[in-house]
Amino acid sequence: MPDPFQDDTSALVAEIRDLFAQVIESKCGPGTGLNEICDGFGIHRKLAWQLTKVAYGDDPFHSARFMPTPRGIDTWVRSAAENGIDAGLLGRVREASAKFEHLVETHAGSRTAMDMLLESCVATPSEEIDAPWRQRAFEGNAYVWGAQVRTTLAFSILAPSGDKRGWLDMVQARSLIGLRRTRPDTRWLVGQATIMRDGATPMFPGRTPLDEQTTRKTGGVPVVGLHTTDPLPRFERRETESGLVIDELLAGEIGQVGELTITTGEIIRNLAPAFATPNDKRAHFGTGIRTPAEVVIYDHFVHADVFAGVERELCVFSELATPFTFDEQDRLRVPERVQHLGTGLSRVHTPDAPGYAGLLRYAFSHAGWDPDKFALYRVRMAYPPLTTSVMIRHALPEPPDWFEPE
Repeated sequence: MPDPFQDDTSALVAEIRDLFAQVIESKCGPGTGLNEICDGFGIHRKLAWQLTKVAYGDDPFHSARFMPTPRGIDTWVRSAAENGIDAGLLGRVREASAKFEHLVETHAGSRTAMDMLLESCVATPSEEIDAPWRQRAFEGNAYVWGAQVRTTLAFSILAPSGDKRGWLDMVQARSLIGLRRTRPDTRWLVGQATIMRDGATPMFPGRTPLDEQTTRKTGGVPVVGLHTTDPLPRFERRETESGLVIDELLAGEIGQVGELTITTGEIIRNLAPAFATPNDKRAHFGTGIRTPAEVVIYDHFVHADVFAGVERELCVFSELATPFTFDEQDRLRVPERVQHLGTGLSRVHTPDAPGYAGLLRYAFSHAGWDPDKFALYRVRMAYPPLTTSVMIRHALPEPPDWFEPE
């Protein structure tokens, strides 16, 4: 369906790009750099940079983001006139600038709103574009909700089931590193879990805490004591009728004095089939974003005998309207991609998560698995949006003849 904003912007930016290039090349020649443009027209570097971004950018919506203000255009046109550029050409530049300001007023109402529209329409999203908008959202959400975290760290480790052929066992863990509350009455979600099939049918496999001794102290919240602030914060665990397990941090000290790191972890045996079934054709593994975070890291470890040859993609699903959705209509466009970091633990280290390698060694040892037999796939996002799920998705392999799903 045609979109008036995109159509109007594409047509006008094509006209503006051509006019800007003509003026620049009339004075400086083709292929000139910023210094030559600054010296040739006697203008400051920022204005010259804006002009080149508009004149020579590949994406019209990205180019329009750098359109100079009317005052900047006036400065450039007056300088160009003093340098002998054709008056008719410069008149068309002024007319095109006026058309752009009318476009802003018609479709956006302000330059800030225009920037949002333009950057939402670029052909290929980038972290350079997305990060500033997400950072603003992070700061606002941290104030509104009363909590923030430096790093949300989550990982899952998938291995063949030890007692059910063709099924999976999984270790899953989650850390909120540098969690701060900004209001003294804030209770905060530190864990929320259920297991869903592709068709959104809940599953309730057996769960075992990674650290059973600490879990007994926290009323069932599966806290990993060695990777949680000492003394232990106060928690509460409850389960809804639908089978959703909710773990909450109770109210406590606010600000930097009350900063915490909280790690939870469980082993889930016989999680799900490792192959496609009639009602389950794709796998989704990831973590929910429920706390305003500066960064999220999700690491996905997969045993060499599981999911051979599948192609993985990052999916970020909005859960604003529907929780636990895997619907393409709820998928958000993001620039990040899944990274394959090799096998074992040699590349897990990150300044975002001090002591992470030790936590992984603890998890692998507890499960009885050799980390060198596992491939690592990582997703890292700065200022991940609320309320979403960050998922690695892939098709499930077709089952062999011997496989029986139930």
